[in-house]
Amino acid sequence: MKADPHDQRRLVDLADLDLRLAALAHRRRELPEQAALDTLVSERRAAVESATRAQIHVEDLERAIAKLRSDLEAVRKRRATDADLLASGGLSERQGSELEYEVRSLARRQESLEEELAELGERLEAVEADVRHSGAVVTDLDAQIGFATTARDGALAELEDAVTATLAEREREAETIPTD
Repeated sequence: MKADPHDQRRLVDLADLDLRLAALAHRRRELPEQAALDTLVSERRAAVESATRAQIHVEDLERAIAKLRSDLEAVRKRRATDADLLASGGLSERQGSELEYEVRSLARRQESLEEELAELGERLEAVEADVRHSGAVVTDLDAQIGFATTARDGALAELEDAVTATLAEREREAETIPTD
Protein backbone atom coordinates (compact mmCIF):
# COMPACT_ATOMS: atom_id res chain seq x y z
CA MET A 1 0.00 0.00 0.00
CA LYS A 2 1.20 3.49 -0.81
CA ALA A 3 1.20 6.15 1.87
CA ASP A 4 -0.62 9.39 1.35
CA PRO A 5 1.81 12.13 0.14
CA HIS A 6 0.78 14.29 3.10
CA ASP A 7 1.64 11.41 5.48
CA GLN A 8 4.93 10.88 3.63
CA ARG A 9 5.79 14.54 4.20
CA ARG A 10 5.00 14.17 7.92
CA LEU A 11 7.30 11.11 8.01
CA VAL A 12 10.06 13.20 6.46
CA ASP A 13 9.36 15.92 9.05
CA LEU A 14 9.57 13.27 11.77
CA ALA A 15 12.91 12.07 10.37
CA ASP A 16 14.12 15.71 10.37
CA LEU A 17 13.15 15.98 14.03
CA ASP A 18 15.07 12.75 14.74
CA LEU A 19 18.09 14.23 12.95
CA ARG A 20 17.76 17.42 15.00
CA LEU A 21 17.68 15.32 18.20
CA ALA A 22 20.79 13.42 17.08
CA ALA A 23 22.53 16.73 16.31
CA LEU A 24 21.61 18.04 19.76
CA ALA A 25 22.96 14.86 21.37
CA HIS A 26 26.19 15.24 19.38
CA ARG A 27 26.48 18.90 20.39
CA ARG A 28 26.07 17.88 24.01
CA ARG A 29 28.86 15.31 23.70
CA GLU A 30 31.13 17.79 21.90
CA LEU A 31 30.18 20.91 23.87
CA PRO A 32 32.90 23.57 23.36
CA GLU A 33 32.14 25.03 26.77
CA GLN A 34 32.92 21.65 28.34
CA ALA A 35 36.17 21.42 26.39
CA ALA A 36 37.15 24.91 27.62
CA LEU A 37 36.28 23.92 31.19
CA ASP A 38 38.30 20.69 30.89
CA THR A 39 41.30 22.69 29.65
CA LEU A 40 41.05 25.11 32.58
CA VAL A 41 40.74 22.25 35.08
CA SER A 42 43.85 20.65 33.57
CA GLU A 43 45.75 23.95 33.75
CA ARG A 44 44.67 24.36 37.39
CA ARG A 45 45.87 20.84 38.23
CA ALA A 46 49.27 21.65 36.69
CA ALA A 47 49.43 24.98 38.56
CA VAL A 48 48.60 23.29 41.87
CA GLU A 49 51.31 20.68 41.24
CA SER A 50 53.78 23.46 40.44
CA ALA A 51 52.81 25.36 43.59
CA THR A 52 53.19 22.19 45.66
CA ARG A 53 56.65 21.49 44.23
CA ALA A 54 57.66 25.10 44.90
CA GLN A 55 56.35 24.89 48.48
CA ILE A 56 58.33 21.68 49.06
CA HIS A 57 61.40 23.47 47.69
CA VAL A 58 60.75 26.37 50.12
CA GLU A 59 60.59 23.93 53.03
CA ASP A 60 63.83 22.25 51.90
CA LEU A 61 65.57 25.62 51.64
CA GLU A 62 64.27 26.68 55.06
CA ARG A 63 65.70 23.48 56.59
CA ALA A 64 69.04 24.06 54.85
CA ILE A 65 69.09 27.69 56.06
CA ALA A 66 68.32 26.60 59.62
CA LYS A 67 71.17 24.09 59.52
CA LEU A 68 73.55 26.70 58.09
CA ARG A 69 72.57 29.19 60.79
CA SER A 70 73.22 26.56 63.42
CA ASP A 71 76.62 25.74 61.88
CA LEU A 72 77.42 29.45 61.59
CA GLU A 73 76.53 30.07 65.23
CA ALA A 74 78.78 27.18 66.30
CA VAL A 75 81.67 28.58 64.23
CA ARG A 76 81.16 32.08 65.66
CA LYS A 77 81.16 30.75 69.23
CA ARG A 78 84.24 28.64 68.63
CA ARG A 79 86.04 31.56 66.95
CA ALA A 80 85.12 33.92 69.80
CA THR A 81 86.28 31.40 72.41
CA ASP A 82 89.57 30.82 70.58
CA ALA A 83 90.09 34.57 70.08
CA ASP A 84 89.48 35.20 73.80
CA LEU A 85 91.88 32.41 74.71
CA LEU A 86 94.48 33.84 72.33
CA ALA A 87 94.00 37.36 73.71
CA SER A 88 94.32 36.19 77.32
CA GLY A 89 97.86 35.02 76.66
CA GLY A 90 99.67 32.46 78.76
CA LEU A 91 100.02 30.04 75.85
CA SER A 92 103.19 28.53 74.53
CA GLU A 93 104.44 29.80 71.22
CA ARG A 94 103.33 26.62 69.49
CA GLN A 95 99.87 26.70 71.10
CA GLY A 96 99.52 30.36 70.17
CA SER A 97 100.52 29.65 66.58
CA GLU A 98 98.08 26.76 66.30
CA LEU A 99 95.32 28.86 67.85
CA GLU A 100 96.00 31.74 65.44
CA TYR A 101 95.80 29.31 62.52
CA GLU A 102 92.51 27.92 63.86
CA VAL A 103 91.04 31.41 64.32
CA ARG A 104 91.97 32.28 60.70
CA SER A 105 90.53 28.98 59.54
CA LEU A 106 87.33 29.62 61.49
CA ALA A 107 87.12 33.13 60.01
CA ARG A 108 87.32 31.66 56.48
CA ARG A 109 84.71 29.04 57.40
CA GLN A 110 82.46 31.74 58.88
CA GLU A 111 82.79 33.84 55.71
CA SER A 112 82.02 30.80 53.56
CA LEU A 113 78.94 29.94 55.63
CA GLU A 114 77.71 33.55 55.52
CA GLU A 115 78.07 33.60 51.71
CA GLU A 116 76.24 30.30 51.40
CA LEU A 117 73.53 31.56 53.75
CA ALA A 118 73.11 34.73 51.66
CA GLU A 119 72.88 32.64 48.48
CA LEU A 120 70.28 30.33 50.00
CA GLY A 121 68.35 33.36 51.25
CA GLU A 122 68.21 34.74 47.71
CA ARG A 123 67.10 31.38 46.35
CA LEU A 124 64.46 31.16 49.06
CA GLU A 125 63.09 34.59 48.12
CA ALA A 126 62.91 33.53 44.46
CA VAL A 127 61.13 30.28 45.27
CA GLU A 128 58.72 32.05 47.64
CA ALA A 129 57.94 34.43 44.78
CA ASP A 130 57.20 31.36 42.63
CA VAL A 131 54.87 30.05 45.35
CA ARG A 132 53.03 33.38 45.47
CA HIS A 133 52.82 33.49 41.67
CA SER A 134 51.54 29.91 41.49
CA GLY A 135 48.95 30.73 44.13
CA ALA A 136 47.82 33.74 42.12
CA VAL A 137 47.60 31.58 38.98
CA VAL A 138 45.48 29.00 40.83
CA THR A 139 43.20 31.76 42.16
CA ASP A 140 42.83 33.21 38.66
CA LEU A 141 42.11 29.77 37.22
CA ASP A 142 39.52 29.17 39.94
CA ALA A 143 37.71 32.33 38.82
CA GLN A 144 37.96 31.29 35.16
CA ILE A 145 36.68 27.82 36.05
CA GLY A 146 33.71 29.43 37.79
CA PHE A 147 32.87 31.46 34.68
CA ALA A 148 33.44 28.46 32.40
CA THR A 149 31.21 26.29 34.58
CA THR A 150 28.46 28.91 34.40
CA ALA A 151 28.86 29.11 30.61
CA ARG A 152 28.79 25.32 30.30
CA ASP A 153 25.75 25.03 32.54
CA GLY A 154 23.99 27.72 30.49
CA ALA A 155 24.81 25.91 27.24
CA LEU A 156 23.60 22.62 28.70
CA ALA A 157 20.37 24.25 29.87
CA GLU A 158 19.80 25.66 26.37
CA LEU A 159 20.45 22.22 24.89
CA GLU A 160 18.07 20.58 27.34
CA ASP A 161 15.41 23.15 26.47
CA ALA A 162 15.98 22.48 22.75
CA VAL A 163 15.81 18.71 23.31
CA THR A 164 12.64 19.04 25.36
CA ALA A 165 10.99 21.26 22.72
CA THR A 166 12.10 18.97 19.89
CA LEU A 167 10.86 15.85 21.71
CA ALA A 168 7.51 17.52 22.32
CA GLU A 169 7.29 18.55 18.66
CA ARG A 170 8.24 15.03 17.58
CA GLU A 171 5.60 13.52 19.83
CA ARG A 172 2.96 15.87 18.41
CA GLU A 173 4.09 15.06 14.87
CA ALA A 174 4.15 11.31 15.54
CA GLU A 175 0.59 11.40 16.88
CA THR A 176 -0.68 12.75 13.57
CA ILE A 177 0.86 10.01 11.45
CA PRO A 178 -1.33 6.96 10.88
CA THR A 179 0.13 3.79 12.34
CA ASP A 180 -0.09 1.86 9.09
